[in-house]
Amino acid sequence: MDANKQVSAFVKEVSRAHAGWHGLKLQDYPAGAAIAALSPQEQVQIVQAAVSQQVAASTARKHEVEFYLNALLGTLLKRKLPFESSNCDCFVHISRRRTWIGEDHVECSECR
Repeated sequence: MDANKQVSAFVKEVSRAHAGWHGLKLQDYPAGAAIAALSPQEQVQIVQAAVSQQVAASTARKHEVEFYLNALLGTLLKRKLPFESSNCDCFVHISRRRTWIGEDHVECSECR
């Protein structure tokens, strides 16, 4: 499973539909339904990918993408997903690399 590709597919689908981000339902889009059907462990990977893409979109001032990712994250983070401390370390690392260094996030030892 490539979490980044699945998140990008979701954003592309909702963007094409010119969907409003408020009240967005994953099940209304094929890519969203595919994400919703993933195992909780796979959804954790989706959250990591979405956080990385959201930070990048925010930095690039791509607000529409940022809003769609926020809707995706809001839905997934309401679920009881099996996050581990390493996932939180990764979220901090993603944010730090983008904000302080200005680099795209690449998977590293902190995010595995």
